[in-house]
Amino acid sequence: MISLLLTILLLVFIFLGVEIFIALGLAGSLGILLFRGPDALAFVLTSFFGQVTTFELLALPLFVLMGHVLGKSPIGGDLFNVATRWVSWLPGGLAIASIGACTVFGAVSGVSVAGVAAIASIAPAFAAVLAPADIQSTFFTGQPFTAAASNVKYKMTFTADGKMTRQPIGAGARNEGTWKLSKDGFCSTWKGSKQNCFRVQTAGDNKWSVMKGSTVVATWTK
Repeated sequence: MISLLLTILLLVFIFLGVEIFIALGLAGSLGILLFRGPDALAFVLTSFFGQVTTFELLALPLFVLMGHVLGKSPIGGDLFNVATRWVSWLPGGLAIASIGACTVFGAVSGVSVAGVAAIASIAPAFAAVLAPADIQSTFFTGQPFTAAASNVKYKMTFTADGKMTRQPIGAGARNEGTWKLSKDGFCSTWKGSKQNCFRVQTAGDNKWSVMKGSTVVATWTK
């Protein structure tokens, strides 16, 4: 009967908006008082001190910190990219890569649900990535298309012989360079600049995002 009353009291505290740790502490203290008498209340403080000094609690803030780092940095995307490269050749490679990335993510952060949530936001983007051959057949045909980067729009032309041009729409100088396909997308070298490699993924109707790592650097439209 006392156990039932304490359970009801705990639920009442929670529904009243009392912090859960306070509700648990009050219900537990009342239970000690009812079961063992006033003299047993001395055990409340010693029990509390013993619990907060356990070594296991040290891991909690570190797990939270790691989850925050993984959520705010491109590490999650890089982790999924590694898993995709390892197992994408298997039937159902995207699903297997998602499971593998979630496993590592959950092991590192300590929260499997957080891993699932993070990978669920990353996997659809990787599923929409164009293969190098698709990039070439869609864009590198000598036909101009529009690219937007840093609030500037360009008319881009990639020819089949590996050359490319970029003309700002409006004022600006024309730039030239070369391109080549890579394992995951393509690499470009503008005159006077070093080579950079990118992936291209679908971003909507007649819209594609050009990705460097997990960062969108440009948007292409046709």
